[in-house]
Amino acid sequence: MPDSPAPSPSSRLQAAQALLGDSDNEVASLAMECILKSGKAEESLATLQDTADKNVRKRAHQLGTLLHQDAILRQLVQDYEQARLSALDGMMRIDLLYDTSSSLTFLQEQLTALETEFKKGIRGPLTFSKLCQSMERMDFFVPPLPWLAIEDYLIGDVLDGDGGASPLVLSTLCRHLATPRGLPVTIATCNGFIGFTHGDWVCLPEQGWQSRQLTRQDELCPLHDQQIFQLYLCQMLAGAMASWEAYDVHLFLEIYQSLFGLKGNPLPYPFGDLGLRQPPQPDAP
Repeated sequence: MPDSPAPSPSSRLQAAQALLGDSDNEVASLAMECILKSGKAEESLATLQDTADKNVRKRAHQLGTLLHQDAILRQLVQDYEQARLSALDGMMRIDLLYDTSSSLTFLQEQLTALETEFKKGIRGPLTFSKLCQSMERMDFFVPPLPWLAIEDYLIGDVLDGDGGASPLVLSTLCRHLATPRGLPVTIATCNGFIGFTHGDWVCLPEQGWQSRQLTRQDELCPLHDQQIFQLYLCQMLAGAMASWEAYDVHLFLEIYQSLFGLKGNPLPYPFGDLGLRQPPQPDAP
């Protein structure tokens, strides 16, 4: 008996679209995966959004979110590869990838509010000392170690929270506030601590907002934007692994793989392939 001809790509796509409304979530998820891999997800989305089936509309909304996240990631990789990605811009895009309820408009509004508040306490030309004092006045601080909470890294949470943040994020915000106002600031590591410098002055947020002059004994290593972003992403991945946040690990690892062209996930379950389970252990006698 001759084999049945394989279904055409268009018929497979139509079948997947029909299965999006299936009451079995696993079936509907597999159908969505098929649509995403078809290369015609955007065309499918335009059709599915107008359907009368509420389950299909729900899946269409999820499909639209996935497409939006994929577009953010592709643009992030492109700008990183072309050295057009500033550290702050990279942090904002990570915020958008992590929190699908966030938006670029919200983050920009938060930065504008920060700039407005910063200006209130500045009289005359901006100096390094005034910059540090203003950050303290606005109640920014570095929480006690270990810095595992995602809220200490996501720009939206930092600006909309209690002011606690990692030293790298706070130093990046300082540079954002100071450099356009005639005070060029460089983010660097100093004796193993992350901070920011101007001329021969340094401030290490982890040690408070006191500025001091650099000495010959200080080991200073300036960081450029790509290094800052790499360190930021590395800290978030390490924090996610230390706190056993499997979703966060998968997201940050996917970003790493996209940035550096890495293939496969070498980590064990639950951080590796979610489909792989450790073999059951025999019961203790």
